[in-house]
Amino acid sequence: VFDRVTAYVCDQIESLTSANFASDYVNAPDVFPHIEIIQTDSLTYRDMQDNQFKEIGATLLYEITVYSNLQAGRRAECMEIMSVIDECLQRMNFSRESLNFVSNMANNSIARLVARYRVIADENNFYRR
Repeated sequence: VFDRVTAYVCDQIESLTSANFASDYVNAPDVFPHIEIIQTDSLTYRDMQDNQFKEIGATLLYEITVYSNLQAGRRAECMEIMSVIDECLQRMNFSRESLNFVSNMANNSIARLVARYRVIADENNFYRR
């Protein structure tokens, strides 16, 4: 998921490179805008469990955070990047659960937009539910 989203966003927004992305939480980003793509949950999807209780599918939850430190237009930059990420994930059958700006208590000159996406996955595919 991380590699597919990163490649898609970098293709759509030429000013971004893989250096703008992280797969872990970063306390203080070195490069802005900064995008975190993190799988935060994986739950057995019971409708895909067999009689031997083998996990065939799982419900995955991803949290995407976009940070911007522009002097003016921070929120607009976050929304522009997130809309491209949203397009990519929707095409991959993810459903957006939430999207909202979160106060950045450590530094209020940085805008922080957080979205959560859910999908059901097996070894080969993503399914919208």
